[in-house]
Amino acid sequence: TDHDRLTHRQQQQQHGRRQTDPPHRQGQQTTIAPPRQDLRVFIRLEAGAPARAHSSYAIRTLIREKLGAVSDKIRQVFQVRSGWAVLAADSATRDFLVEKQAEWAAELGATAVETNKEWFTYVVSDVPARLTDFHGNEVDSDSVVSDEIEIQTGIKPID
Repeated sequence: TDHDRLTHRQQQQQHGRRQTDPPHRQGQQTTIAPPRQDLRVFIRLEAGAPARAHSSYAIRTLIREKLGAVSDKIRQVFQVRSGWAVLAADSATRDFLVEKQAEWAAELGATAVETNKEWFTYVVSDVPARLTDFHGNEVDSDSVVSDEIEIQTGIKPID
């Protein structure tokens, strides 16, 4: 009958639709992993600093000699362009290394000991080569841009 055919056609459409619909998983939520904490401490050295020629083992043993047991919480010491990086096991160890830098960093000739800092780069379009105020006086564009960045972000830019 027409009713049976319609029902059969509807069943075919439903069956076809079921195949094309994306699977729906009930009860499962998408989880986003929290950002990983950066546990590195950077030891900045001059380009010709003697400490650049040492091995990671030598750097680690110097820290052990100066700070004692904390070196058990140092996972890795590796060279980076700016000098050395020390990977701590946890944030307490990372912070301790920075806090106690006066006790060990001078012997390496470090110019700085610091944790990683997050940098932001902004691209600003349509900035004229020359800025003038309302009266036609040329203004220092670098300071205007710096002030505007601070107004927009709440952070003072590094020159």
